[in-house]
Amino acid sequence: MRILGVDFGTTSIKAVELDSAFGRYEIHGYHERPVPITSPEERIQTCAEGLHELIMGLVRKPDRIVISLPTGATTLRNLLLPTKDKKAIQSSVAFELEDELHFPTEQLVQDYCVLGQTRQGSYLHVAATLKKRLEPWLNALEAAHVSPDVVTTEAWALRALVSRLVPAAAREEPTLLLHCGHERTVLYVQLGDAPFTAREIAW
Repeated sequence: MRILGVDFGTTSIKAVELDSAFGRYEIHGYHERPVPITSPEERIQTCAEGLHELIMGLVRKPDRIVISLPTGATTLRNLLLPTKDKKAIQSSVAFELEDELHFPTEQLVQDYCVLGQTRQGSYLHVAATLKKRLEPWLNALEAAHVSPDVVTTEAWALRALVSRLVPAAAREEPTLLLHCGHERTVLYVQLGDAPFTAREIAW
């Protein structure tokens, strides 16, 4: 399976082609396409059109497209729920977020991953964003004839990186990853296998 992972940067779109087979991943190619610095509204459209052009220039079209939302547009929580039942977990996540966030749940889009299970229940990583932050991206991508298969968060992507680079024994203590971009800096902290916090600084 050919997977295209996309990062919408301030000055360019970065994309990595991965081949996935038998649970292993191999980097096939790296691509970067510059985008002009414009207003936030124009940037969304410009990035969507730029990604379409990038994909059309590939030798092989991707089977799956993965994009991530910027840290400043998302929030994360780690929850311990006293159940292992999948349906009970699904129905409980939104309820638990009501006490954690200042927004009505009907304004949110959220998803979760089970990090582990014990006799006490299930330990979850939950990511959420406002619909009004996600919908402009999806609408612009649809207009540019690009349909992402996965929308993830920077924190979850950085978790995958830290989990591969830092030995498990070392992750028993907090690990800080600092990502300095053109206009913003992301501070990501991981404890064990779980994202602990992620913050975006406009600097």
